[in-house]
Amino acid sequence: MIEVVLAMGIIAVGMTSIMGLFPVGINASRDAVGYNTSVEMASNLISYMRAFADRSPNNFDDMFIGSTSLSEMGALASDKAYGIDIDGPLPNPPYSMGDINGMSWYFTQELKLDNTGDVALNASSNFVKRATGIYQKKETTVTQNGRKVYFLVKGPVDSSGNLLSWKYDFAAMAIVWKSSVTSKVPGTTNDNSDSSYGNSAGLNIELSWPLALNYKEREKQYFYVELKKPEFNLQD
Repeated sequence: MIEVVLAMGIIAVGMTSIMGLFPVGINASRDAVGYNTSVEMASNLISYMRAFADRSPNNFDDMFIGSTSLSEMGALASDKAYGIDIDGPLPNPPYSMGDINGMSWYFTQELKLDNTGDVALNASSNFVKRATGIYQKKETTVTQNGRKVYFLVKGPVDSSGNLLSWKYDFAAMAIVWKSSVTSKVPGTTNDNSDSSYGNSAGLNIELSWPLALNYKEREKQYFYVELKKPEFNLQD
């Protein structure tokens, strides 16, 4: 009997330790899936923006008109994001489309089915579909300063790329801004900075998820790629 009791005690201790590992493993698996999916979706966004910019010089200019310094990026340079205290609790709906949390709330609401059984996002007045799974907040004052806001969603779509169901797999917010590209002048030690974005621009992307969380509590990934202005208009 003593041996049985001891054996049961050892098994109980071991099982308790093993059970404690399950939440850690589940959270690690969830985070790994999120980061892997975010890389895939950021790659899709970069491919879209590169294709759009390469299509014509005018497209490139429209995408990177004006200049934006890091200090102007409220979402990244301070604890104030478009006028909202991102440290504080979310206010009660309806939210404002002028702040990060409000944009995210409206996007997730429009992912739901409307009264006709269709996904409201497919006919949105707040977001425009740029490519399959890529939705841009309709440009207002947010992008006049050089920022662009996109929402990326992964889920079942029809032949036109419209969402078929509110049962999406993953959704994230992308804040995109530009920075000047600096390169060495051949034969010298001087740097040449294209601060006017006339021929090149650095594309910076901050991806954050899940959208249900307050902005500052989300997981975030950062990406950077350089885009060159095309020499010829490919539409000609």
